[in-house]
Parts: sequence; structure tokens; C-alpha cells
Amino acid sequence: MEHNASDRDARPPVAGHGDAAKDLHAPGEDRAHRAIKRNRLRAQCDRKEQLSLEKGGARGGFFQILPFFRSPYFFATWLHFSGMKPRIGATLLQKGGTDMKGFRNRWIFSILAFFLVFGTALPSSAENAETVAAAASLQSLMAKTIPWFNEQRGTGLQGVYGASGNLARQIESGAPFDLFLSADEKWARYVEEKGLLDGEPLPFATMPLVLWHSGEMAPSLDILRSEKLTVAIANPETAPFGRRAKAYLMEKGLFEAIETNGRLIIGGDVLKTGLAAKSGGADLAILPLSTAAALGEGSWTLLDAEPQTLFGGVVKGRSTPAIEAFWTFLRSPEAAPFLKEFGFLPPR
Repeated sequence: MEHNASDRDARPPVAGHGDAAKDLHAPGEDRAHRAIKRNRLRAQCDRKEQLSLEKGGARGGFFQILPFFRSPYFFATWLHFSGMKPRIGATLLQKGGTDMKGFRNRWIFSILAFFLVFGTALPSSAENAETVAAAASLQSLMAKTIPWFNEQRGTGLQGVYGASGNLARQIESGAPFDLFLSADEKWARYVEEKGLLDGEPLPFATMPLVLWHSGEMAPSLDILRSEKLTVAIANPETAPFGRRAKAYLMEKGLFEAIETNGRLIIGGDVLKTGLAAKSGGADLAILPLSTAAALGEGSWTLLDAEPQTLFGGVVKGRSTPAIEAFWTFLRSPEAAPFLKEFGFLPPR
């Protein structure tokens, strides 16, 4: 089944074309050109590897400035305000230099300066806000669902998005996330096995996989066999839909040929991969339907792959009435219209 981005839910599928590979690719493009595209996509994904944060501030503000305290700049600033000068193999205080009273005054000033600079690093709204850490494939859904839920229930939920594997490891490192929504069962189980999830992870939706192209003509499945077109997938190590895309290509006997010919491009999470492909970093992309639709242009064809089941759960010790209510809502019939709007289906 093929779709154009402008069709949305109303239009019928667009028929594919067997010779789509010829039409979608400029003649004379060689391996060097493909390498340029691949490098461009990787660079774009690297630059965007930070988590997308929903408007309204992020609870993780402190974690974003934490690397500063491990840097030489913080140490040098502290020495400057305290009046100390480092000397290898000797005392930190220089001869005939700072007396203890002056040292104490500078030290007090350094503490005050610290809080003046970093006291506003955490948004005031983040102090009591609950955070939903969701896979990148859920970003469009959450961007609509969370504000609606906040308005209806008087809550202050906010969203943080990224590859499921990256979010899981951040939870393991102590990131202040309250609800974890993974694009597969693997990373939800990973958090559970670390003792960081309340109960077992539960399924809440499924999502089909599509082959996306930036043109208006929906690509046929045969186009994957073209020796000229590059194919982008999310990182299989951290993004469940990237792993599912790789598995699909292997099931069809295409992965080795695409990888060997230098046609395979590995991105970050699914949204960053889709955006990079949309900007010209790759000819095709294998994405979840929700991400393909969120790109706002292009066309796609549903792949004959088993839909991916998404799992979630409340992070241990982070349960609040608002988080429990939202998690219950996502698994209820009330959420079905939101899920359907963005291409999700109830779990089987």
C-alpha cells in the first residue's frame, strides 16, 4: 500500500511503478556521490544527537550543564574567584600572596557567583513537572497528546524524545524521567531488569514500517534492489525501528548487497534519520509510518513486515497521580483516536 504525504487519511493509496528506480535517481550518479550523501547524513545526525525537548522547558537542564563541572574551565574559574594559583608539587597558595581573610572573601564570592550563574539553569516550571521520556517515533503523537491531556486534567506533563536505547541508558544513569515509552520491548525490559521500572513493561500501541521517498510518486518495493539508490535506516544499536529495518532487509536478502555497495546509511533515531533523508542525505529511508507522515512531504509504501509493538512503564520511584493517569489513558479506548491519527494501532 502506497501513500503520498498530502493524502493523509482521506485519499486512497497511490499505485506504485515498476520502473520507479529509473525515475527517482539522476543518471550518472556513482559511488563517490553516494559516499557524499552518506557523509552528509551522518554529519547531520551527529549534530542533532542531543535530545529534542518539548516546548516548556526540560527537567534535565542540570544534566545538560553537568559536563561543565568536569571541564578545566570550571576549575580555572574557581581558582580565579578564590584567589588560588595552582603549582605542581607545591602548595596552592603562592608565597607572600593571599592572606586567609582575603581568601575567605574570594571563596564566598565564588560561591555567590556560582549560584547567580547557574541558579536559573533549571526552569522554574520543571521543579514539579513530570517528564515522559518517549521514543522519537512517538514525538508527533506526544506533541499533541500531552498538551491536550494537560489541559483536560490540569497536569503539567512534558516530553523528552530520543532513541529508545539512549533514553533507557539515561534512566540507568539517573535522568529524572517519570514514564518511559519505548519503541520496542527490548529497551523496556532493559530498564526493568536494572530494577528501574515499576512492574512489567506493558504494550500500548503498534506501528507499521514504511519505505519513504521525497518524491510525489510512491516508491515500489523493487526500488530497494536498485544499485544506484542509497537507503537510510536509524541506528540498529539504539533505535528499535532501525533494528527492525535491518531485520527486514536481511529477511528479503537485500541487506548484504546494500551494505557492500556502500548504499546503506546509518542515522541516529528515526526522526533525525528521516529529516536527514528529507534534506537529501539519502534517496530512500525505512521509517515507522508516524515518522514518515511527520516529515510533511514525500510518499511512502507500507512494507510487508510485522508491525512493531511499543512498550512502556512508570520509572521506579517516580510514580505520581498525573503520570499514572497519563499511562492509564494511553492504554485506554480514549486514546485510540490520537493513536489512529498518527498511524498507530492498538496492541494485538
